[in-house]
Amino acid sequence: DSLRIIAGIGNVSLDGGLFDTGASSYGVNGFSILNSRLTYAARDSFNDGRSGNTAWLYSNRPLWDGFIAPAHPSPNYVAINGLSLQSDSLHFCSIRDFHAKVSHLAFGTADGWQLDNLKVSVSSDKENLNVEGFNLTTPHSALTLGISLPWRSLEEKQTDIAGLTLAGQIGKGDVRNLLNLSGMADLAERWPQTPIELYTRLSGNLQSVNIDTLTLGWPRMLELTARATIDHPTNLDREGNARFSLKTGNLSFFNNWMFPDSSLTIPN
Repeated sequence: DSLRIIAGIGNVSLDGGLFDTGASSYGVNGFSILNSRLTYAARDSFNDGRSGNTAWLYSNRPLWDGFIAPAHPSPNYVAINGLSLQSDSLHFCSIRDFHAKVSHLAFGTADGWQLDNLKVSVSSDKENLNVEGFNLTTPHSALTLGISLPWRSLEEKQTDIAGLTLAGQIGKGDVRNLLNLSGMADLAERWPQTPIELYTRLSGNLQSVNIDTLTLGWPRMLELTARATIDHPTNLDREGNARFSLKTGNLSFFNNWMFPDSSLTIPN
């Protein structure tokens, strides 16, 4: 009795469903979920003295007596509310024969995460996996992603090239949640308000992986640009090279962020 999963569904609609278990083919023309919720809770070290599933038998409460939800993000407790999902099409036969188009996904969590919208189109056939139109927005951040993956690029001695492009801004609110999840609450509170700007483009296969371009920075504070190549990335013995450039502006925020109790001071 160490795990609980509870779901509440407000409204569901499905159009053109196909479920063929004999051919292992499943799909829908349209699918939506509105105003729904999902709770996942793991007891971890909590112990209320009960054993087995008796907590289910004696109470309709979704969690154990005495259970207190963590104040910060935790892998042991996830409570999703306001869940909305709209899929315009979905078909799955195998990992190399499926497609899905999500036009809207949004939800919030009890510990402060908020997804305003996610849009994405994913397709796969015998030759390629493609992720297009990925657009994720939160109250603090915005990210776009594109992936082109020829399956042959995952095989040895093949020349097909896979590619990935990621761009956007990551704001303090989302960084703070990630740091809290990692147990670094003090650092989370001192994180600068200015969002991180990110752009990267990767390409390669099992012979060589290239960071064609990487730009990471805080406006008016610092900017890092880099390019790199790694040969035979799956081998234990590998070689690579990288070039980078770091430009700095006003670094005074590092004093309160990294060294709040130290005499070390980074000049303005």
